[in-house]
Amino acid sequence: DAAAAPPDVARAYAGGKLPAFDAKRRDLVGELATAFAAGREIDPVKLDRLKQMAAVRAALAGDAAAVEQALKRADVLARWVDWAVDPADLQTIAGGYRQALSAQVEGYATDATPAKPWAEVRDRYAPFVRLVGRQAAYADACAALPAGLAGHVGRLTTALDGQPFAAERHAAFALALWARYEQSGDAKAVAAVVEAMGKRGEKK
Repeated sequence: DAAAAPPDVARAYAGGKLPAFDAKRRDLVGELATAFAAGREIDPVKLDRLKQMAAVRAALAGDAAAVEQALKRADVLARWVDWAVDPADLQTIAGGYRQALSAQVEGYATDATPAKPWAEVRDRYAPFVRLVGRQAAYADACAALPAGLAGHVGRLTTALDGQPFAAERHAAFALALWARYEQSGDAKAVAAVVEAMGKRGEKK
């Protein structure tokens, strides 16, 4: 549904190519429907392309929109001792996610094949999408925490050993590493961090 993607997400993640993307998708649906109605064999390549386009479109309306909403509360969430994530690091990783999704939209909008399969993009950013979406639920509670010097002192005096939210503390460290490697262009190191995050997530 074209109306499901918020305008700001469509601009940031689709680079103005969303109308062309949707037009190509409608054309492909019509072509496959015509073939089916005529009793002709459905082209599996075109059917797979349509499925990939549907998945990308759903990501724009779902995951991408959720990420952008969570980023708006990043400063507040940073007050939480268990989520010591620099908002700038989140923006660095989100920037890569935006570029990756934009490349998918542009590829399908121009009848090209995206450089990376959608599954690869989805799997790479799945830990990031999952984490920021989950933490956003704590934003209102974090807004009540002190900021500035009082907040720093509070975090220093908070006991962490044996306390809950160990997964969040681990994720905060991992995201910082991810952002640094992203900035340095070390794709191999980023992949190693993402893999480690995925494995830890599977154990929960």
